[in-house]
Amino acid sequence: MEIKNEYTVNEVAEIFQTNPETVRKWIKNEKLTAYKGNSKKEGMRITEKSLEKFLSVYPKYTKTAFTSSAAALITGGTALAGSLIATVLLSKYADELEIQHSKIKLDDLIPLLKEELELEKKNLHQKKVELEKIKKEIEEHDKRIKNIESLIDELT
Repeated sequence: MEIKNEYTVNEVAEIFQTNPETVRKWIKNEKLTAYKGNSKKEGMRITEKSLEKFLSVYPKYTKTAFTSSAAALITGGTALAGSLIATVLLSKYADELEIQHSKIKLDDLIPLLKEELELEKKNLHQKKVELEKIKKEIEEHDKRIKNIESLIDELT
């Protein structure tokens, strides 16, 4: 996973598990600092320092950012703020972490990660079931194609 120092509105929305429009409102209301990218296509950019400041002013979002960062580390999700990732790595060695002004206990993180694990297992199982169904459909199409080809051969 790549560690970046600036993020798009969509990436920040993923970090805080919210809608990109909410992030745009935070920017408009000056809760979160952003700057315009080099082109219109690039959109707004939010720096890591801006994210850290946001967390210090609005600590209620810290737990969400922390758990999404941890899940992204494990599941290979979108690149997230380097300081948040570093905090997750440090969590292996600490009983309790402090990110800005909000404390997060590892005991709170483990159930969330277990829930994420079960969700991933369930999604994988569903995909496997869908794949088997598609394989059977393909076999049926192959049989019909062969039957039609055989009928054409007989008629010609």
